[in-house]
Amino acid sequence: SFDLAGLDETMEGEKRAGHFQGVATVVSYFLQTFRPNHAYFGEKDYQQLRIIDHITQSLGLKTKILGCPIVREGDGLAMSSRNSLLNIEERKLAVKLFEGLQFAKHNAKKVSYGTLKDMVAALFDKYDELALDYFKIADPKTLKEISFDEPIPKGRGFIAAHLGKIRLIDNLDMS
Repeated sequence: SFDLAGLDETMEGEKRAGHFQGVATVVSYFLQTFRPNHAYFGEKDYQQLRIIDHITQSLGLKTKILGCPIVREGDGLAMSSRNSLLNIEERKLAVKLFEGLQFAKHNAKKVSYGTLKDMVAALFDKYDELALDYFKIADPKTLKEISFDEPIPKGRGFIAAHLGKIRLIDNLDMS
């Protein structure tokens, strides 16, 4: 079992117990076996990217882990194989995750974090088919959620929601 420095104890790690230990096992095996100079992982799965970077460093591997920017559809929806599972109406609603992140970024310096969390949740309350799982702003290195009481520092916004039977995630730099 890997020491993941708490990076696996929040967001997706809370929802998928043991998932990141499995990721660490598989990725470390490939990195140790093939010893690439560089390995590229998408920022859409930002938590996974941070965990892979952490294990690479903790194992003393020489592979440089590089994050690749999220590729988005024309309306802003983060590209994902899961998008093909959405029906036409669900696809129209799926963009609300990105819109929620943009809303948060736009309002981050105007209100407290606690208020912002309530405002983002309210955006999702309008839709019966779209259930917000979480919205958090976290430190991009530690993935620890920021303080509710202090002004919102630079951080990364993370969001997850259920749309019908599909669970979607997205994230966005808040600076």
